[in-house]
Formats: sequence, C-alpha cells, structure tokens
Amino acid sequence: MARSGNRPGEMSKESKRSPSRLTTAQSRKSNRLQDAVYREMLLLESKRPGAEMGLALALLRAIVESEHMADRDETREWLNNICPHCLKMIESALAEYSVCAARPH
Repeated sequence: MARSGNRPGEMSKESKRSPSRLTTAQSRKSNRLQDAVYREMLLLESKRPGAEMGLALALLRAIVESEHMADRDETREWLNNICPHCLKMIESALAEYSVCAARPH
C-alpha cells in the first residue's frame, strides 16, 4: 500500500485548496475590484483632480482581472452594466475640464 507521506490527521497541500476556498478568494478579488471602481466613481463625482484617470485605470484593471476569475460571467455582466456609466462620467469630467481651461481668468 502506497503512503502519501502525510501524518495521520494532516491534509495534503492539494486538499487544502478546496474549490470553496478558491471561489472565496476569487469572490474577494472581484469585490476588491468593484470597490476600487466605485471608489474612483465617488472621487470623480466629488471633483477630485485626476479622478477620471483613476476611474479609467480601475476599469481597465477590472477588465483584465475578470479574464482570470472563476466567476467571469458575473464579473463581465457587472462590467457591461457599469462601464457605460463610467465612460459618461469620464467624458463629462474631461469636457468640463476643457471648458474650464478655455475660460479667461
């Protein structure tokens, strides 16, 4: 009989990474990405300088990371819903900045 090399009561490294642990980690990562996007949206709403770039970067990070997530479909659905709103916010902020810059002081 082959031995696993583990002591009685000790789990192997492979069995410690149960699917539920992986999905929990993926879920946390997804939540962190969403939080980052919402945080940048709030900063942009409060007219924080450079927030449009922060929001664009947070969206790009979320898009790139969504490709590697177990709950890819849910994250993609969220991105499909939130991206149009974020783009409008970014475009509006950039248009506002260009109007402010064009005004004589």
